[in-house]
Amino acid sequence: MARHALAVAAPLGAGDLPGARAAVGMLVSRDVSTLDEASIASAAIESAAENASDSVVAPLAWYLAGGLPLAWAYRASNTLDAMVGYRKHGIFGSPAARAPTTC
Repeated sequence: MARHALAVAAPLGAGDLPGARAAVGMLVSRDVSTLDEASIASAAIESAAENASDSVVAPLAWYLAGGLPLAWAYRASNTLDAMVGYRKHGIFGSPAARAPTTC
């Protein structure tokens, strides 16, 4: 993830907005075709921070709070949220999207 986020910095620093948009497009699911420099940088930072939180910080916090079972439950819920947790998926996706561990 850090490599992808840093890959945005090089074209952004060189003023290559199309290159920066292409690089940040690898990190986010939104339309990047109209993002300006600040929005590109923000998207890269937000994506890296969210992934660090979801993958490292939060599981560690849940592990410290309740051991491996809570860390595992968090990761399972977080993965379900990422895979199927959109409200458009109806009853199957909604519980994962609304679970308190995915906040």
